[in-house]
Amino acid sequence: MKFETRDCEVYRNIIVSSPAGSGKTERLARRYMELLTLGVEPERILAITFTEKAAAEMKERIFTLLGEQNKELARKIREKILKVRISTIHSFCLSMLRRFSSISGLDPNLEILDDPKSLWREIVYDTLMRIGEREGGSNYHTLLMQLISENGFKGWNEIYRLLGVLFHKRLLSDPLRLSHKVDEARELKDLPLHIQSIDDAIILKHSKVGPRYIDHYQDLFPDSLDSQNVSKVHALLNQSKELFLSGGSPRHKPPKGKQRLEGYRDWTERMARYWWLLNSLYTRDRTKKFYALFRDRFLREYADRKREKGLVDFEDLELLTYYLISEHPEWANILYAFDEHTDHILVDEFPMI
Repeated sequence: MKFETRDCEVYRNIIVSSPAGSGKTERLARRYMELLTLGVEPERILAITFTEKAAAEMKERIFTLLGEQNKELARKIREKILKVRISTIHSFCLSMLRRFSSISGLDPNLEILDDPKSLWREIVYDTLMRIGEREGGSNYHTLLMQLISENGFKGWNEIYRLLGVLFHKRLLSDPLRLSHKVDEARELKDLPLHIQSIDDAIILKHSKVGPRYIDHYQDLFPDSLDSQNVSKVHALLNQSKELFLSGGSPRHKPPKGKQRLEGYRDWTERMARYWWLLNSLYTRDRTKKFYALFRDRFLREYADRKREKGLVDFEDLELLTYYLISEHPEWANILYAFDEHTDHILVDEFPMI
């Protein structure tokens, strides 16, 4: 059987990459129309775009083109309008989750959460009040109090801001799933600094200069730098850092009223490196704790309330659908069932990676 050039074209996989306004959507609409002209049923064509407005415009453009070239076919397709699968990516994801709800265990009557920010603000307020008023002495309460005291009167505002940043960058699966690999990479990158700082700590611990400037000097060098010791040493160094730092750099001479001792310059350089290491460890430790707080209390509460109401947000739609077709134990059967009803997939405005 001899195929025309147009027939071959619509059965090839094609990516069109060009600037905005150059006619990519028009090309997609014409490809859709040509498939219909060749006899492909509309329910076997999936066309996806990113906004409801774009989906409506694409439908209108396809029917306009079809009406101009084949009025009879346009009439027949309009009679099957409910079978036309032109939608946003999120509508497609919702249809997949509903269709395979018996496999995924999700509510088949899932609805999209219209205003996730409003629900998130409600959860942040309720959870902060619960931790602040009813959980005195808990690790989360202690962490919140530390953050508030460190940021003065801006403490609560800073907490709201940090939670908002994490919320907008959240991953449904596990916000910390990559944390171990990231930490390993950082530790490898920082290894030379750590080794140098260990050497510095050994020398500093036996320094004759340090005790002349700082009371309880030996407390700065515990046998191990676990989370509790890092926090304690960081606080002690913070109280006396003006003795060895000036504008973030090692001091060349002691502060006014302090005598310059032999070896002072070498001592300040080593103390500065030790301070930078402790500050890095403290910041990383606090960030991980706050991240765990976000994940275990705030994000979990957000997920629980959505589940109770049978709601999902847009991020849920994307990630749950991705999990369904790539990681779910039945992913192959799900794709097979989807493939049985779909011959062509047309995507408008796909991301280039």
